Amino acid sequence: LGEKFKKDKKARATVDEHFEGGSEALIEAAEATMERRALAESYVAEGQTKIDADFIELPYIYQDPMDRDGLARLARAITEATD
Repeated sequence: LGEKFKKDKKARATVDEHFEGGSEALIEAAEATMERRALAESYVAEGQTKIDADFIELPYIYQDPMDRDGLARLARAITEATD
């Protein structure tokens, strides 16, 4: 999540309303995912092809298929709030 989102009070309020744990939890999950992705990409760039599946696993909130519709609604709400 970008700096624009972090500074946008309306978008963060929307997230706080719809996302368990609020916008801080969403930001932390996104940053952790990006850190893992960057490290995994660096391993691949160095020729390491076997990466522990748990290492690059997305946070639980992105895995549960029941949450995907809710995340899609949340993404639309954030987009509308920041337009």
